[in-house]
Amino acid sequence: MQVNERYYVNRSGWLRAGGSGIWKPVLRITFWGTTPMGMTALIGHLFDVNLA
Repeated sequence: MQVNERYYVNRSGWLRAGGSGIWKPVLRITFWGTTPMGMTALIGHLFDVNLA
């Protein structure tokens, strides 16, 4: 990443938004992304749905 790119990314707040850490949002997105996929797979398995 070049210096001018870092400046604009930092100014837009993408590096550290409000001083928050990165792991809490990463875990939240991972959890709320994985949970619906797992539930969908479970329901598909219960109803014996095969899309392949």
